[in-house]
Amino acid sequence: MLPDSTLDAARAKQNPHVFVDSGLAAVIAEMIAAADSPQDLEVKVAGGASLVDSTRRFQVGQKNIEAVRLHVPRHGLAIAGEDTGGNGSRTMVLHAMTGRVSLRRGSEEIGFL
Repeated sequence: MLPDSTLDAARAKQNPHVFVDSGLAAVIAEMIAAADSPQDLEVKVAGGASLVDSTRRFQVGQKNIEAVRLHVPRHGLAIAGEDTGGNGSRTMVLHAMTGRVSLRRGSEEIGFL
């Protein structure tokens, strides 16, 4: 994922989910349309690690974190939980029956966001 769709407008039009700004807008619109009570939606964020960029030259992960923090409030939502940055992969699991989100970093179970 890349932070800003203005980097490649044609690609963003073809697949908005490649970019934080356009992808987030599309996902939030779909969630609000499907929700009984949009005010009950919770945003939980994980990721933004520097997995490939060990020199921190491009800082795509950090730029994605900043883009999410910028764009979520623009849609009238707040971030309710976050585990971002660092240099390790994460796995988020939404437990649909409870709405809770569990998090794992690599093979380590972290808990709930």
